[in-house]
Amino acid sequence: KESFNMVIISNIKWNDDLSISKLDPIYKGDSEYKGNAKEFLNFIENELYLYLKREYSLDPRSVCIGGYSLAGLFSLYALNESRLFDSALSVSGSLWFPGFDTYIKNSSIRNDIKLIYLSLGDKEPLSKNEYMSKVGIKTIEIYEYYKNNHINIFFEYNDGGHFNGAVNRQAKAILYYLNC
Repeated sequence: KESFNMVIISNIKWNDDLSISKLDPIYKGDSEYKGNAKEFLNFIENELYLYLKREYSLDPRSVCIGGYSLAGLFSLYALNESRLFDSALSVSGSLWFPGFDTYIKNSSIRNDIKLIYLSLGDKEPLSKNEYMSKVGIKTIEIYEYYKNNHINIFFEYNDGGHFNGAVNRQAKAILYYLNC
């Protein structure tokens, strides 16, 4: 097997940095979503990636971005907005986010996408939250859109709700990517 590098970004402002547009809190105790995805992607492309290339002499043939929940939404956004990435892993992605499905369907589809991986917990669409309850429908719509446009995309359900087995689900997505 080939070697690979994995970078984990932590200590981010979750609802601010990963959201694609502003949104008021969607449940009690939630904070607003500030819609700073464009700025966060700019940081990844123009600061973090260049730093990693310079400091670690990285010259990857393939660059995949992945994340869980809102970071899964951001991963698909980044794949559409940046030529840096050729693959995206959206694990229990917050594809319920208002307007995201329309954004995807109105974006130009790149012909150099290597892989898109989507997964959800089979209980996630059962949420009583008016936004989150749409995650199953929206994820399937996005999956079918890419599939119908001949993009190498994989989708699977996992057992449980949103917070069940997050680490294992992410590991499963990474292994899928590495084996493609």
